[in-house]
Amino acid sequence: MSSQKKSNPTEVHISTGRELVQRTLVFRNTSGKDFVLKLHASHTAIQFPTNVFRFPPNSHRVIQFRVDSRVLSQWDKTRLSIKGYVLPVYAKSLKAFIDQKSEAGTAAQEAFSLNVKFTDQFSAPQTVVNLPGRASCIESMDHPVDVEELDTATAVNIEKGSCEILDLGLLEIENR
Repeated sequence: MSSQKKSNPTEVHISTGRELVQRTLVFRNTSGKDFVLKLHASHTAIQFPTNVFRFPPNSHRVIQFRVDSRVLSQWDKTRLSIKGYVLPVYAKSLKAFIDQKSEAGTAAQEAFSLNVKFTDQFSAPQTVVNLPGRASCIESMDHPVDVEELDTATAVNIEKGSCEILDLGLLEIENR
């Protein structure tokens, strides 16, 4: 699978003709990283089976949610949204991220935001969202990383190699 960035939808459409509507979100992790996703709804009218999910590298998961419009006022219907927050599984703050299920994540962890729109027109039953979306997913490591020393070249004299290059250039000119 390609790891290039794919844009995510910004809206989910719900039919106004029914009071209780079930929709499906299809999440795709097209990266080689292991993520935890936390879903956060702006109103209790949107219900998920659970709001924390793990996504191994190159995986997908189908998550269903319900919208109960009977408990929404007209004002709430215009401001309804679903946000997703992503964190790598190796992050130091993962336990706190999971334990705070009812709280949203930070702006750097926000992967997507879907506005829920009520419409009389066709509304697709599935919405595909690519992870990690716009979340940064970069966490600092709290321990040294094992690096091959041959891959690093620090404090090497720059002029050392330039003489060899200059000599090769002069040889090339002489041979013409």
